[in-house]
Order: sequence, then C-alpha cells, then structure tokens
Amino acid sequence: MKQTIGRFFIYFLGFFILIMIFGGISKPYEMDIDGIVRALVISSASALSWIIGQYIVKTKMAKKINKVIM
Repeated sequence: MKQTIGRFFIYFLGFFILIMIFGGISKPYEMDIDGIVRALVISSASALSWIIGQYIVKTKMAKKINKVIM
C-alpha cells in the first residue's frame, strides 16, 4: 500500500510539473489559479489512471502465468 501511494505521488508530481511547463510555454497568460487547479485535476486523474492500469495489467499477467503453469 505504501508503494502504491508513493508511486501515485511520484506520477502526480511528474504529470503536474510537465503540465505546468507545457502550459507556461504554450499559454503563459492562462497561468492563473484556474490553470493551476486544472493542472492539479488533470495530473491527479492521470496518475490515478496510470496506477489502476498497472494494477489491471499486473493481475491479468498473473492470471495468464498461472494458466500456463497449471
């Protein structure tokens, strides 16, 4: 559980930094509080979907490996 929460925060931070850098380059005039909140929402959703996707792939691979072994 600690590892999952740690990975979530690492992914969240990575996505947030990338969104802020890209937003600062492409539309610097939108870097107000709405832009920061938007970046927080997008980065948290992206990190959560990344973690869930890894979990799904991990469980499917484990099931396939168990079928091959049996």
